Amino acid sequence: MHHKGKKYYYNGTTKNEKGESRDGRYIPLTEEVRKILGELKRKQEELGIETEWIFAKEDGSWTTTVAYYESLYKICVEKLHLKLSNNHNFRIALNSYVLIPKGLPAPERARILGHTVETNLKHYTFSRDKEYLAEIGVIWDDFNKKNGLSKAI
Repeated sequence: MHHKGKKYYYNGTTKNEKGESRDGRYIPLTEEVRKILGELKRKQEELGIETEWIFAKEDGSWTTTVAYYESLYKICVEKLHLKLSNNHNFRIALNSYVLIPKGLPAPERARILGHTVETNLKHYTFSRDKEYLAEIGVIWDDFNKKNGLSKAI
């Protein structure tokens, strides 16, 4: 893809895949989200915007990083009244306010957000109380045992 004299290439891997795809990062979509994305696609078609991107400009090219962050800020801070304003903090909020309360196990939360269980617990979780950490320890031990990762001391 060319934009403003620059040539861009699509990388089909996530940063954690190190250039070797392992099926990417998939986030389960609710029926409501599917409906919103469908409406967005129909609107793009009505306006004659031909693009593979969800967030695109009128010429079909992807939106700028600045525009993405401005939109994220408006949605998170101004509409949802969350005290976060960037992608990292949005992922922390998704993990802490949605995935954990839904009872999703730590390995599944990590998979959705695209990191290891350890990274998910250390960097993408608001909750730090002792009861929660004890619960996570049990979950982590169970995960390690199921996957043959536990080691006897």
